[in-house]
Amino acid sequence: YGAVQAAFQARRSSDPRVRATLAVIARDEARHAELAWAVDAFLAARLSAGERLEVLRAREEAWRTLAASLAVEPSEELRDVAGLPSAAEAARLVAAAREALARESASAA
Repeated sequence: YGAVQAAFQARRSSDPRVRATLAVIARDEARHAELAWAVDAFLAARLSAGERLEVLRAREEAWRTLAASLAVEPSEELRDVAGLPSAAEAARLVAAAREALARESASAA
């Protein structure tokens, strides 16, 4: 989600320096996410069915925790200058990220 949010902010911020900085951060976060998913795929193949279920449960809880943490509306100034998404936009970004990762996981299986 960090990569998705940084990319959103890089497009949305009213400050050109913030946009440029967040564009760099978004690319870096995307690389981190790619590495994390590669490690996940590597390790998942080595887990038992019960262990994979435990990981799935932890991942579901992480999604719920993330969504709850983004339910608070950021100030107008933060939305303008930092480009933060509104609570509704953040919810849509989380849903889209979750769906994309689910599709990726399904195609890799």
